[in-house]
Amino acid sequence: MSTVKEAEKSRIRPLPITAFTPRLTSIMVLLFAMALILVSLAPTFLLLLVAILFLHLTYKKYSTV
Repeated sequence: MSTVKEAEKSRIRPLPITAFTPRLTSIMVLLFAMALILVSLAPTFLLLLVAILFLHLTYKKYSTV
């Protein structure tokens, strides 16, 4: 009977490292993926911003309304 209790106690209580590592790893992978997506999309957004600004300025400049 005592061996069953010992086995249950050792099975229920995990080590802190094995308890926290998967969650931290998934969070780090998610943050890395988000940073990679932002870095890869940044030039596109900058080009779009420059194009909108250029069109806005030229529209204001050449509009006769």
